[in-house]
Amino acid sequence: MVDRFTEGARRSIASATIEARRHGVVRSDHLLFVVVRDGAGFSARILRLMGVDLATLASQIQQDWTASPDVAVAGEMAFSPDMKQALAMSLEAATELGHRHVRIEHLLLGIVKTGESRAAELLRHFGVSADSLREAITEQNVGGAKHFQGGDRVRILEGPFKNFPGVVEQFVAEEGRVRVAVPVFGRVTPVDLRWYEVEHTQAS
Repeated sequence: MVDRFTEGARRSIASATIEARRHGVVRSDHLLFVVVRDGAGFSARILRLMGVDLATLASQIQQDWTASPDVAVAGEMAFSPDMKQALAMSLEAATELGHRHVRIEHLLLGIVKTGESRAAELLRHFGVSADSLREAITEQNVGGAKHFQGGDRVRILEGPFKNFPGVVEQFVAEEGRVRVAVPVFGRVTPVDLRWYEVEHTQAS
């Protein structure tokens, strides 16, 4: 199961664990907080397009935490039932969308689909439902990836290959995924990227 989670999704879960240290257990609101805290990436973009004020949402989560007493925890942190459910639901959401890997946007879908958790309640308060979030993810993926086609020359904007040039080999609009052939030390390496991680360098 863990193999299906992307590096970004795993980093978010690890960051949520750090945020939860003084609360004794890792909850879905810790996961939601780390997703919206920095305001970067595809998931934050989706929420902003849906009208969510990320700073206000993050502030509300922190206000909730101030009302809870700190709890000292030694050793490995446990996941709360709602956190476990959110992770399970994120796997289900990725499968329903036909996506091979669980990304941060699927974690958001998992959170809102938990229903009764505080994190899901906050998302609903900001107008985010499972259906509206799923629709927004699909629209952004298809809308972004459709601008690419095989042979397009691009530049990578994020990640370990940042600023490397490449050529589009394949795109999967439904997943918002673009496969780029990148020359690395004299060898061409295929790299799977999200559509927003690359930009055209010249007209095709």
